[in-house]
Amino acid sequence: YSAQQRHVEARAALELALATKPGYVPALYNLGLLEEEFSHWDQARALFRQILEIDPGYSDAMVRLANNQLITDSSDPLVDLMKKALISKTTSHDQREALNFALGKVHDDTGDYTKAFTYYQQANFAGSTRAGEYFAGKHETLITELLEAFPLPLAIAANTDRPVFICGMFRSGSTLLAQMLGAHPDLTSA
Repeated sequence: YSAQQRHVEARAALELALATKPGYVPALYNLGLLEEEFSHWDQARALFRQILEIDPGYSDAMVRLANNQLITDSSDPLVDLMKKALISKTTSHDQREALNFALGKVHDDTGDYTKAFTYYQQANFAGSTRAGEYFAGKHETLITELLEAFPLPLAIAANTDRPVFICGMFRSGSTLLAQMLGAHPDLTSA
């Protein structure tokens, strides 16, 4: 439901899961993400903290907490928790990447830019091993091919089943635009 922007149904399903099994971490986490989607930061943080009480090694909750608040003290218990998770043998490569970005953000918040830079470097290195080497020319060719495949202006016809793709950076309003268009009686959000 969340992926389909059907937030009312998503909340109901998550609350049912938690009524059935209180403390179910995946439901708590997804409910926290839903709260973030609507900028309900206090509720989201409370859910992520609840997760860490149940499972102190749940790095995704640590990362969400670090990224959605200003941390001004590097002795904050969350920082120590993230550093422990970073060296844990059970932490995956992707989780280490996210933890390094979160620790970079925390040290940036506290003004320790040298440590922040070190964590960001480690995160970027982890990302580059996951995503592969970046070749500017290859990427430019891809973008050129996409622009040639969909020349502007696009012809828009009424009564068509052709999809409309809405693209945007994070927090840029693309989801809001999709919701607004999806509310139109002649459009269906997919």
